[in-house]
Amino acid sequence: MGGDSLSVVRETITADGTVLLELSNDGNIIITSITDDGTLVDSAEYSNDGGLVTFTTAPEEASEMFVIYQQSTYTDDEIIAFLEDSARIVGADLCIEWVVDTDNHLITHDDDGVVDALVEQLIIFATAMTIFNDRANAAAGEAILIKDGDTTIDTSKTSGALSKRIESFTKQYGDMLVRAQLKRFGGHVTEGGDNDHKHCGE
Repeated sequence: MGGDSLSVVRETITADGTVLLELSNDGNIIITSITDDGTLVDSAEYSNDGGLVTFTTAPEEASEMFVIYQQSTYTDDEIIAFLEDSARIVGADLCIEWVVDTDNHLITHDDDGVVDALVEQLIIFATAMTIFNDRANAAAGEAILIKDGDTTIDTSKTSGALSKRIESFTKQYGDMLVRAQLKRFGGHVTEGGDNDHKHCGE
């Protein structure tokens, strides 16, 4: 997203002999690489939760850990824009005529003025897919920058992790959408997840 604030951070931290490594930033963190005293650490050997890195095996005490990561922060207005765009996507999938009040950040539809819980979940999942796609594009761009430089670093596993998250959100959205379509239009689910519900205008 054009307004998203994205920065590449390079940070050196001295390991304390535990499995935890705390970055100086938190929030939306995408780790590009970690080296332990100059040796690249396989991305399968650690996980990151908002800037707290957990290793499967603790680095030795006093090891110099060099971490390259991206910090991505969305403003409230950007999140609202994501939600409004997602509401329009869900509306098209369910043939709902939305009333999107961008000034007051309200979304209603003509049936009864109420957005039910299942539709709210669909909007949230659609927003999550958009955000993770945005992060994946940013991570892919950083991978190209690194590989074009003097040092070649394999970031495919980092990009793969994001792809798996996107795939998971997409599947959950699809399953939830089928339930919402059946609830709205009737019909039944056939083998493979297809359904015979009515479509818009039918």
